[in-house]
Amino acid sequence: MTRRTKIACLVAAGVVGIGLVLSVATSRAPVDIGLKDAAVGGAGMRTEAEVVARFGPPGDYATRKRYYEFVKMRGPQDLCRDEGWYDDFASVVIYFHNDGTVACWHRAMVKPPPPWHERFERFLRGMW
Repeated sequence: MTRRTKIACLVAAGVVGIGLVLSVATSRAPVDIGLKDAAVGGAGMRTEAEVVARFGPPGDYATRKRYYEFVKMRGPQDLCRDEGWYDDFASVVIYFHNDGTVACWHRAMVKPPPPWHERFERFLRGMW
């Protein structure tokens, strides 16, 4: 091997090594705050205080990009204030009346991301 080939191999190995270290260092364990089995309203949580006590403050607790699949909706969506909780397994959006009671809610489960070739096709379609 020539000196130039050796240097190129070392640079390529270094880039791959740095990529692996970064991917391991930035990956975290999935977060589950209990949204996938949530029972809100009805026999479950009926007030904002109960919901916050169960899930914590509203927010995005997920560690990575997610794709959601709609699962369940309860009650009419009238003019209420909404709050959302998101983790690596599901999302729950709850609509509260002014008095803090649950008006309605919906949950979406995380589904696997589309295969790479579908994402690549969407990318190509977006370019044209």
